[in-house]
Amino acid sequence: MNATDVAERFALGRHARLSDGPVARGKQGLVWRLDTADGSWAVKVPFGRTSEDEVRVAAEFQEAAYACGVPTPQVRRTTEGQVIADIAGRQVRVYGWVDLCPPDPPINPVQVGAVVAAIHRAAASGLGPVDSWYHEPVGADRWDQLIRQLFEAGVPFAGRLAGLRDELVALESWIEPPQMLRTCHRDLGRQRATNRRRRGVRHRLGEQRSR
Repeated sequence: MNATDVAERFALGRHARLSDGPVARGKQGLVWRLDTADGSWAVKVPFGRTSEDEVRVAAEFQEAAYACGVPTPQVRRTTEGQVIADIAGRQVRVYGWVDLCPPDPPINPVQVGAVVAAIHRAAASGLGPVDSWYHEPVGADRWDQLIRQLFEAGVPFAGRLAGLRDELVALESWIEPPQMLRTCHRDLGRQRATNRRRRGVRHRLGEQRSR
């Protein structure tokens, strides 16, 4: 991966210098650091290929959150307005660089709460249909299959879940189509909510999203 190619495609500035190797690894890809005359950037190379449509919702939500003051890395788009660029046979995404401290369990809960509240207030509309995972019943057949699998695997709570099977199926009759949708982010963990080296709590939104 050539630093100049990345910098030109995303309009990041001149005198581009890429780190010798990945500086971070996440569940979805590797991250290089790119420094230019205009600043520093996180260059993310995903493990698997994806399409612009698949990342559009998450990118627009992160942009909306950033625009309303949520301290999260800024999404950087290509000169054509795309989130993903194909460079030398690799898919590349770019974000503003943020220096973070290591995950800290006793992080200030007031600051964390303020950041999460700001995320939930982010105005993001037109983000597409709700995934069926969030509102369709699991169904009796699937519960039965899951319970069988748990018994076969020797999972200690299989019997307790089997005892709740009828109640769980009955509760699913209460599920209704969702109304007044609001996009939010529920993947809150110490790997995502970390202190910035300079000040405050920063949240890495990533690609996970829920409604």
